[in-house]
Amino acid sequence: TFITAGGLYLPGLPAVGWTVEAVLATLFVVEFFALYHKKGISAERRCADRFSNGDDNIIGIHIENRFPFAVRLSVTDEIPFIFQRRDIDFRASVGKGRTKDIEYRLRPTKRGEYGFGRIRVFASTRIGLIERRFSCGSDTTVRVYPSYLALRQFEPSHRTGHQEDPPAGQQD
Repeated sequence: TFITAGGLYLPGLPAVGWTVEAVLATLFVVEFFALYHKKGISAERRCADRFSNGDDNIIGIHIENRFPFAVRLSVTDEIPFIFQRRDIDFRASVGKGRTKDIEYRLRPTKRGEYGFGRIRVFASTRIGLIERRFSCGSDTTVRVYPSYLALRQFEPSHRTGHQEDPPAGQQD
């Protein structure tokens, strides 16, 4: 538009401006149809049904690109609000027909139930004029129990210096 308007001062500029605008409009339409002609992205959260309180718990996101072209992704997992983290946002590139696994850790500090929301994936082509949002996965609730590691140290086989009671009749 600015190039076309510059034609007031330079006579050849409107033709250049119209050409640039036509190319951009064509790219926009091509990219729109490429991203919106089918559901090309799927994602699912992979984590344990229960978390260990005070320990790092691993959460994985498995993403599949079903588009016939590579995409650039921005992936946001809706984690429980109690974590107050805003850094669960990842950038990735995934080739056509390929998958990508993302992994991160959360450390709960209180027992109870924690609710995860959906996984939001924003996909764009290499052109990057538009992007499409995919809401993947489902709401998930995990329970947080006392630390498994702390509980294991109280098991008899993990104690140091543990001696078995002598058999009856053999006491000193």
